Amino acid sequence: MSVLNLSLLISHLILYLFVLKEIHPSSPAELAGLRAFSDYVIGADSVLHESEDLFTLIEAHEGRPLKLYVYNTTEDSCREVSITPNSSWGGMGR
Repeated sequence: MSVLNLSLLISHLILYLFVLKEIHPSSPAELAGLRAFSDYVIGADSVLHESEDLFTLIEAHEGRPLKLYVYNTTEDSCREVSITPNSSWGGMGR
């Protein structure tokens, strides 16, 4: 049983998983070390009740570090990632 399955069985706090489908070069996501298609955002310092909660949280942390909890399917492991949303980085997204 993977760490993700175990987490979902033990805790009902994880309500949404967000797969990262595209990471643009030089984006805040790339600078934070996030990886497309193998990283899933499973949580943050705030509880994510709805899919829009992650986007609202990112907007609220413009220019400030945001701690995300990420599960990687390739490594079958969870890690903490600090990302600093920045709308002026030159591409789409923060």
